[in-house]
Amino acid sequence: MVIVAIATMLDAGRDRRGEPLFGIKGGSALELRYEARPTRDIDLDFGGTLHGIHRTPNACVDAGWPGFNGRGLDPQPLSIP
Repeated sequence: MVIVAIATMLDAGRDRRGEPLFGIKGGSALELRYEARPTRDIDLDFGGTLHGIHRTPNACVDAGWPGFNGRGLDPQPLSIP
């Protein structure tokens, strides 16, 4: 149910033509399709700009979905060895 709530919130993210900015892939997509959950993470494809990569999902989550809400976290620097 959580992935449905997150996917629905992110579906509000649209480009100027009204096309979705987010695509769900990986284990999350399998969960939606087959009701199986091989992993606990959420893999997304973002079709927006680099500038919007943080702002857009936060705006979607801030808007929420009836009965669900969330919060975005500030970006953290990557630590790649």
